[in-house]
Amino acid sequence: MMSSCSEVVSSIRQCSVLDPILFINDLPNAVTSITKIFADDTKLLRATRGPEDREKLQNSLNQLVKWSERWQLRVNENKCKVLHLGNSNQKHMYEMNGTTLDITHAEKDLGVTVDKHLKFHKHIANAVNKASRMLGLIGKTFRLFDETTVPRLFTAMVRQHLEYGHVIWHPRYRGDKLEVEKVQRRTGLNS
Repeated sequence: MMSSCSEVVSSIRQCSVLDPILFINDLPNAVTSITKIFADDTKLLRATRGPEDREKLQNSLNQLVKWSERWQLRVNENKCKVLHLGNSNQKHMYEMNGTTLDITHAEKDLGVTVDKHLKFHKHIANAVNKASRMLGLIGKTFRLFDETTVPRLFTAMVRQHLEYGHVIWHPRYRGDKLEVEKVQRRTGLNS
C-alpha cells in the first residue's frame, strides 16, 4: 500500500548539518544580538549591563519570532529558556509570543550541561553516573573478564560517556577529577 502525495508548504530536514546553510543562514542578520546556530538549535547572546541592553535582547527575541513566521518555521517558546550568567546579572524576564520564558540554572547544549557559573559539575556527575551504570550492566552481563576483554568493553561501552565533549568540560576541580577517575579504577585499568 502506498501513501497519497501531498504538497509540503514549509519544512526543515532533520539531523542535517546543511540545515543552517540552506534554511537559517540569514537569522544572524535578522536579529541584533549574537546568534549561535547548530542545525536547528539556536542561541541568542547579549551582555546586559543596563536597561538598554535588556531591551535590545528582548527586541532580538521579537525579531526571531518575526523571522520564524516569515520562514514558516515556528519556534516552540515552551522549549526556550533563559540562562543568566554572572553574579551581577539582574535576572530580567524575557518573553516570546506573549509567553514568559523559563529561567534555568543549568542547560544542556549539544550534550554538555553547563550551569549559570559556567561550571560543569552537573555534567560530570551525569557522565559518571551513566558510565557507572554501564559498568554495572557489563558486570551483570559478562561472566569472564580477562586482560583483553576488560579494556575492550571499557573502550566500547563506558569511555564514551566520560569523554564526550571533554575538551569543553575537562574537570579542573579536584572533586570532579576524582569522580571521573573512580570509574576507571573500578575496571582495574591504570591508563
